[in-house]
Amino acid sequence: MVRARLAWAALLTSVLIGLAGCAEPVFVPVAGPGAPGYGESRTTPPPQVVITQAVEGKPLPDGGYIDAIGREGADLRVTGWALLNPEPPRGELQVVLPPGSTAEVLQVEALPRGDVVGVTGNPADLWAGFTFLLRGSLPDDVGICILSQSDQGAFRLGASDRKLCRKHK
Repeated sequence: MVRARLAWAALLTSVLIGLAGCAEPVFVPVAGPGAPGYGESRTTPPPQVVITQAVEGKPLPDGGYIDAIGREGADLRVTGWALLNPEPPRGELQVVLPPGSTAEVLQVEALPRGDVVGVTGNPADLWAGFTFLLRGSLPDDVGICILSQSDQGAFRLGASDRKLCRKHK
C-alpha cells in the first residue's frame, strides 16, 4: 500500500513538474483518492439466512423482492432485497424449500440498494440488498419462498413460490 502511494506520488510529481511551464490543466485522477466525488464506502454485515421446509403462522404482508435465482454449477444464487435493520443484528431471511430438498448456505453478502431507498424514502434501507449461495439437493426447477424478520417487521418477499408460501397460514 505504501509502495503504491509512493509510486502514485512520484508519477503525479513528474506530471506536475512537466506541466509547470505550459498552460495545460493539472492532472486530476478520475478514480480513487483525490478524484472528484471519491469517498470511503462503508459496508454492513449481511442478514442471517436459515433454511426450513415448513412454516406456521398467519399470512405475512409483502415486503422485499427476490430479483433473481440462478444456477452457478450445482449451486443456486439468490439475489433480492428485504426490509432489514440497518445495523446489526440485521435480521433473518428464512428460506422455505420444497419438501425433500436440502441445502446449506455457503455465502451471504449485503448489497447496497439505492433503488430501494428511492422507493421507501428511508436512507436506512440502503443495505436492504442481499445475495446468497445455496448448495444441496435442489432440483433444476426449484422454487423457494423467502420470509424476512427484523425490527421492521415480518414480511414475505415478492416473487416467492406461492405454493411453498401457502403453507404459511
